[in-house]
Amino acid sequence: AVTLDVQSEASVHAGVAAARKRFGPLDVVINNAGLHLIAPAEMATIEQSQKILDTNVLGALRVMQAVLPEMRERGRGRVINVSSGAAFVPVPHMAMYAASKHAIDALSAAMASELEPFGVTIATVAPGCFHTAIMDKGILARETFDYSAYAARQCQQHIDDVANAPDPEPVAEAIVAAALGEATPPLRTLVGDDVEVLKPEAEMKDGYQAWFADG
Repeated sequence: AVTLDVQSEASVHAGVAAARKRFGPLDVVINNAGLHLIAPAEMATIEQSQKILDTNVLGALRVMQAVLPEMRERGRGRVINVSSGAAFVPVPHMAMYAASKHAIDALSAAMASELEPFGVTIATVAPGCFHTAIMDKGILARETFDYSAYAARQCQQHIDDVANAPDPEPVAEAIVAAALGEATPPLRTLVGDDVEVLKPEAEMKDGYQAWFADG
C-alpha cells in the first residue's frame, strides 16, 4: 500500500510514480476516496464544504490527470469513479455530499466522451447505502442538527442507516466487473436494492451521452 492524499497534487503524483515503479504501466485506476458531510447546507462552514468538494471531486480529477496521459499514449486503460445513489437524488441534510456526487457523475460522463477516441474508458459505480467507515471519517456537524426537528431526525437517520446497512461486497464486485470485465462497462452502474428505482434514470442519462459518441 502507498500513502496517498488526494487533496495534494504532489502526493498524488508520488503515489502514482510509486505504483508505476512497482507494477509498470497502469491499466486500471479506481477513485474511491470520499468524505461525507451530514449537516444542513446553510449551517456547514465553507471550509467543511470545500473539503468535501476537494476530496470527492477534485481529488478524483487530480488522480485522473496523473494517470491519463500515459493511458492515452498507450491507447488503453480504465478509470472507475465511485459515485453514489446521491448523484441522482439531492438528499436533504447531506446536500454537499450529494452535490459532490452529482459533480463526479457529470465529470465522469463528460470525460468518458473526451477519452473514448483514445481507447480509454471512464465509468462510474454508484452504490446505495452500505455499511462502510464513511461516517467514522466523515464530518458530522452535530451542533447543527437542531436546525429543525426535521434535521435532527434525518441527520441521525443518515448515520443510523449506514450503521445498519448491508456489507459492501456487492459494491466491490461491481467495481471489479467494471474494471476487469472484457466488455466495455456501462457509464453508470448502480448497486443496491435501495437504488434499484434509479436505474431507468441512469440508463436515460447513458442514452443522452451517446449523442457525443464518435465526436
